[in-house]
Amino acid sequence: MDSGELAEWMVFYQLEPFGDKVADYRQAQTTCVIANSNRDKNKKPTPFVPEDFMIGKKQPPKEQDWEEMRDILQAYCKRFERTN
Repeated sequence: MDSGELAEWMVFYQLEPFGDKVADYRQAQTTCVIANSNRDKNKKPTPFVPEDFMIGKKQPPKEQDWEEMRDILQAYCKRFERTN
């Protein structure tokens, strides 16, 4: 690929973006429409937005009480317990 062809692809990308991020956003839009059409407006009054369904979206950490933390730690210990 020479510099002229690269420049053409760069212009084309500006007009018609392509790639994984664009495909993910298109899928998120479709998922958003489906979720909003099935949303219980009493339980979730604000509609979903496509960003709610984007891959890699950062979710705030779930608050855990000490019992949940203990149960998780016990499950890890049991899973990796040595049986010699």
